[in-house]
Amino acid sequence: MIMKNESLRRSVELFFIAIMFIAPPLLAEVFFGGEVPAVLWYIRWIDIIDITIMTIVYFILFIYLAKHSIDETKNILFARIFTILLSLFIGGHFMHFATNAINTYAYEVRGYKVGQDIPNDIATVLYFLDEDLSHYIMFISMFALLLVIFISRFQILIKGENFHERIKLNDILDTSTSIIFGVAFAISAIEARKAYFVILLEIIVLAIIMFYSYKFEKKSIKVINQDTILRVIFMSFSLSLLTFLAYYLYFGGFIEPSEMFRRHTY
Repeated sequence: MIMKNESLRRSVELFFIAIMFIAPPLLAEVFFGGEVPAVLWYIRWIDIIDITIMTIVYFILFIYLAKHSIDETKNILFARIFTILLSLFIGGHFMHFATNAINTYAYEVRGYKVGQDIPNDIATVLYFLDEDLSHYIMFISMFALLLVIFISRFQILIKGENFHERIKLNDILDTSTSIIFGVAFAISAIEARKAYFVILLEIIVLAIIMFYSYKFEKKSIKVINQDTILRVIFMSFSLSLLTFLAYYLYFGGFIEPSEMFRRHTY
C-alpha cells in the first residue's frame, strides 16, 4: 500500500539512502576507532570501509538523484556536467583515501613525528593532498552535483500543475533525511578543517537556488514544498548551516571530532 504512493516511495527510498550515507562511517568508528584505530596490514579498517562501501553509497546516491532529475529532462548538457562532476568527486574521494590512509597510519597508529621520522617536504605534500586539495575537489563537486540535480528537477516540475499526494509521513521522512545529510555535511567539513569554506559554498548554493527560483515567485515555493528531492536538497543545506552554528556555539570553535578521541603527533 505504501509503495502505491509515488511521493511516499521516494521519501522512503531517500531516507534509506541517507541511513546508508552515515551508517558505515559511524559503525566503523564504533568498532574500529578509538585512540589508536584498528588496522588491516597497514591500512585502517575505517579507510577500507570508506573506499569500498562508501564509494558504492556515493554512486547509489547520485545515480538515484540523477535518474529522477537529469535523466528525465533528457538535457545533454546537464548529463555531461553531471558526468564530469561525478568523476571529479570520485577522483577526489580516491585521492583522499590514499593520502589519508598514509597520514593516519603514520600519525595515529605509529605515532611518527614530522621532521624526525617523516621528512618535512613529504609531510607537507601529503597534508596538502589529504587535507586541502582532495577536500576542495570533493566538496565543490558534491555541492555542484546537488545544484545541477536541483535545477534539472525543478525544471521538470515547474512546467506542470500536478503533484503527487503527500501525507504526514512524507514530512517526517524528508525532515529526517535532511537532518542526516545536513549534519553529515557539517561534521565532515569540520573534520576536514574546511568549515568556513563549506559554509561559504552552502550559502552560495542556497543563493543560486533562491535566485533561480525567484522568477517563479509563489509557484516555486509550492514546487519545492511538494517534491521530496527538492525539499531534501534545500533543507539539507539549510540544516547544515544550523549545525555549523550549533557546533560553534557549543564547542567554542570548529575543533575536529577526531581530535577529541584520537592521538595525533603532527
